[in-house]
Amino acid sequence: MIEDTKRKDPVSRSLVFKWHQKFAEGEESFKERQGRGRKRKYGATAETSIRQALDADRRLTIRDLAEKFEMGYGTVQRILTDNLHMSKVN
Repeated sequence: MIEDTKRKDPVSRSLVFKWHQKFAEGEESFKERQGRGRKRKYGATAETSIRQALDADRRLTIRDLAEKFEMGYGTVQRILTDNLHMSKVN
């Protein structure tokens, strides 16, 4: 019965090594980090540029904007939906 309740360790070995390295470098807690995950490559200037381009021509597609601003399709889509709170209207 005891064996049935044991779970595998949810923390991978590589993650423990990363934590150890950060601690060895002087970082005492994970709250000291400024953000989670990847750093944003495009800031508020990209948002305003995309907003201005859409204000000038509402018929632009995500693909058009991605090519115009040399960004990935997903990046432009995320900026439109998450940051600018825009959605597709039929």
